[in-house]
Amino acid sequence: MAKEWHWGWVIGANQGRFSVNSWKSSPGGRAACHGARGVVTRVLRECWPIAAMLLAVGLTDAGEPRGWKARVAVDWEGAPLRQAISDLARQQEVTVFLDRRIDPDRRVTLAQKEPLPLPLLLEHLAQQLDAEIVPVGSVLYWVPSGEGARIAGRLADLERECRHAWPELRGRTVALSWKSGARPRQLVKLAAERFGIELRGEETIPHDVWWEAHLPPLSAPELLTLLMSGFGRTFRPESKRRATVVGRDEVIVRNQSLFYANKKVASSVELQRAFPGVRWRRSGSWWVATGDSVDRGAVVQYLIRQDAAKRTSARAEERYTLTVEQQPVGAILKTLQDQGWRLQIDADVQGKLNQRVSFDVRRVRIEELLTKVLAPVGLQYRLEGDTIVVRAAPSGAGK
Repeated sequence: MAKEWHWGWVIGANQGRFSVNSWKSSPGGRAACHGARGVVTRVLRECWPIAAMLLAVGLTDAGEPRGWKARVAVDWEGAPLRQAISDLARQQEVTVFLDRRIDPDRRVTLAQKEPLPLPLLLEHLAQQLDAEIVPVGSVLYWVPSGEGARIAGRLADLERECRHAWPELRGRTVALSWKSGARPRQLVKLAAERFGIELRGEETIPHDVWWEAHLPPLSAPELLTLLMSGFGRTFRPESKRRATVVGRDEVIVRNQSLFYANKKVASSVELQRAFPGVRWRRSGSWWVATGDSVDRGAVVQYLIRQDAAKRTSARAEERYTLTVEQQPVGAILKTLQDQGWRLQIDADVQGKLNQRVSFDVRRVRIEELLTKVLAPVGLQYRLEGDTIVVRAAPSGAGK
């Protein structure tokens, strides 16, 4: 059934349906970041105060990070990975944890004009950097390519083993923060103590020094996995709330790959048809893939194409009912932005956005609505997926 928008005339606050991050390198090593939830422009300090493993987190009532559902478009050119990811994490209220083997100062360039769900966008970027994303609780864990399936598989096994060995810890979570200069060996020990776990073998974790970070509430398997995986370590839960640190190669791991996707983007039937050698099941917001032939890059690109196709199809069926009396063109476009459209407006037509128009439409497509809004003031549009490009109409012409 087609979605139908009915408006009287209310210009609502921006609902944050999507955001745009734009980075451009400039002389002196500084970078400008332009974030759009409405219109926001900021210049970031050269000395970024939060380290690579930072983030920010906000949860829905169901325990899922709000930002996972946000649709994000980015324009990064030569942005340091740490800065780009940290700003994105703050804007969308999610936590992104960079594995110690990921270079946080690597420069990244990505122009993603069509907004994608945040985890899918990060996965798209990670592929360019020979990395991948693993969800660990409410954290998006950024790991080297080829590691994700082993880490996700071991975490799934640990969750089952810990429920059996430590039933009294079911549902218990612990948040953990530390200052720059912290040593992961001590952090692992501290995390275990917070859960009342007697941990042995932490001395086998190599020496390292970490930047400041703040992790949200996580279960024991989740928190210890984040702290140990970068060293190729895991643990064996034992009775009486004891555990032993071991190398991940010392345990049998059943690989599984996780991919973020709305159910409407791809069904199990569609995924099975596209990737016949893979078994698929749903776990929360993620598709879990098991099998020996999971091509992560191919799956991510498939989901991106499916996301674009499904959104284009849905947009084509939308209908708009709107009565406008002497309202600014810019305000009407802002309302469309609140409904999820992205705006790209030529600089030389900004003055025309203050001109007022009046019209009445009933159950029309976006094309007819835009003609009613723009043609009377000498503007025209072009649709590029979810983006409305607004520019001056040729002299004497109108769309």
